[in-house]
Amino acid sequence: MVYILEYAKSDRSNCNGAKDLCPSRDRTIGKGDIRLGVEVAQFHGVIYRHWTCATPTVIENMKKSAGSVENIVGFDKLREEDQERVRRAWDLGEIPENERPEPYVQKEEDEEEEATAADNNRDNEDHDDDNQQKNGKESKPVKEEHGKENHGR
Repeated sequence: MVYILEYAKSDRSNCNGAKDLCPSRDRTIGKGDIRLGVEVAQFHGVIYRHWTCATPTVIENMKKSAGSVENIVGFDKLREEDQERVRRAWDLGEIPENERPEPYVQKEEDEEEEATAADNNRDNEDHDDDNQQKNGKESKPVKEEHGKENHGR
């Protein structure tokens, strides 16, 4: 397999990495982001993922295929700081934890948990209101002499 490291030329390529690692909501790779491509013979093309979506298995396969990080197509065209990021991952066998962005799936789950907690709070408040009505604790409109409603005030 041939592995390719490059900066995304546009924001039209999609990440084919693991969904639970991908930082992008719609799985697109932003223009200028480092992307890792793999030439796939049966598709006659390249399949991309965010560099940060490379798993330990992918990095291990890159090592077996390329032998050296310098042998990855496009590595020499990366900025020096990005070459260092790739070298760190190569040496560790994974993307360093402090360089991994938060996966979008996790952001969605956190938001869903917050929404569920808010819904539960509203449900509890509604339940309390229902109990007050059943127990007769809620004030009921009372007709006054002049036909106006009074809420027990």
